[in-house]
Amino acid sequence: MLKIDLHIHTVASGHAYSTILESARYANSVGVEVIAITDHGPSMDGSSLPGYFGNMGRIPRKMCGVNILMGCEANVIDLSGKVDLGVDIIDGLDIILVGLHKLTPYPSNSSLSDNTNALISAITNHKVHVVSHPYRPDFPVDIIELVRAASGQGVVLELNLSLLKLFSNDKELLKQINLMIEAAEKMRVKIAVSSDAHIATEIGDDSVLSDLHIQIPKGLLLGGQDGYNEIKEFLTSRGRIK
Repeated sequence: MLKIDLHIHTVASGHAYSTILESARYANSVGVEVIAITDHGPSMDGSSLPGYFGNMGRIPRKMCGVNILMGCEANVIDLSGKVDLGVDIIDGLDIILVGLHKLTPYPSNSSLSDNTNALISAITNHKVHVVSHPYRPDFPVDIIELVRAASGQGVVLELNLSLLKLFSNDKELLKQINLMIEAAEKMRVKIAVSSDAHIATEIGDDSVLSDLHIQIPKGLLLGGQDGYNEIKEFLTSRGRIK
């Protein structure tokens, strides 16, 4: 079970099923100490308007004994790497994930080169903390180039547990994840293992890692050495929480 889970969706994403409070209560019940609420950015079909993210200062940063980070999984919306939240809103959030998704304006016929360049541009030109599911079957990337860019920008790459559950038989996905782990170790890029929960009962569940025999060196894990203090230090270094 994860102690830190930095990728959680609520009903505000439009296709998830729990509230912030329900998520905090469940996290506490299974021993998760830190969660990040990262609903999809407003260009995702069914997601919330920018005002939802702009009002996140009202959310307590500790509920039910669980440390809460309020953020967004912003969507890359074009090949130039533009994301779907303005700087004024991004600057008010604790944590920003960025990724490629269907049901957004991002072109569905994009190439591996397109996807790689778009993500690199997104992390270069925006205040981003984590690249969510860097490699996924519908949006392939050059994972080595992406790790190299993450290293240069001080950005974390995600090992997305939801994707592993959905595509556990996809040999190419497993190959790319192992390549990411190997390259991240060489280039000293941190990895965040996250549930990408769309209902509270998925929070913290990392059982798929043992099922697929995936191991991550402890030194690579964001928060793996000093827990929430390490998370806070990383976010502060990226211009977020103080």
